[in-house]
Amino acid sequence: MRIQPQVLAKLILHKRQRLIESLPKLIETVAKEKHRVEVMTRQFRAKKEELEPKVINLLKERSEIATEIERNPVIKKMSSQDSEACNKIIIRLADRTTSTDEYTNLLINLVKICEQNSRKPLDFRTYESSVKANAALSEIKREYDNSVKLWGEHETNRRKLDSRFKKLNSNLMDSEHAIEFWQQKLTTNFDDLLIDAKRVAEGGPSSRQIRRDSRKARKGKGA
Repeated sequence: MRIQPQVLAKLILHKRQRLIESLPKLIETVAKEKHRVEVMTRQFRAKKEELEPKVINLLKERSEIATEIERNPVIKKMSSQDSEACNKIIIRLADRTTSTDEYTNLLINLVKICEQNSRKPLDFRTYESSVKANAALSEIKREYDNSVKLWGEHETNRRKLDSRFKKLNSNLMDSEHAIEFWQQKLTTNFDDLLIDAKRVAEGGPSSRQIRRDSRKARKGKGA
């Protein structure tokens, strides 16, 4: 059974008109959520950027003891076993991923090995500052890591909402153009669509696709 062009056009119009009615409210809802997430994303990013320089400086400061001990003459006089153990600890002390608790235990063990080999207490110039830096780091690292985590989660959500918002607006615009197109066809005739149908049947683009490509081309020239 063959469907008349007028009937098909009215069906398409009805579908597009229903979209026109529902999309604005949905767009408004997504826009509000998008705005809320954008605000939260900026807040967590600001907190991350506020703490980041402090974290970097403290990590650098606490690693200075590792550099000082590595250069100490006692290291060169150690047995190969103790020297290897010290070198492993030094690497962990300089590693930014080393937790503050692990750092404290590593530093205690390193100093103990050095003093056992020197047979006397050693006065490391950067020991106290490194310990203080590690203590300060333990106070802000959790807050910093949490800010980084929440910023990443909200940024991912923001991008998804932004993509959905743009897609919904694009659907609304397409629907408006479609309604205008099919309303015009109902008041005139469908002769050009028959030409279009033949072109599509032969593997060519539809008239709507031609118009879209033309709009994209114009936008590309204007960019």
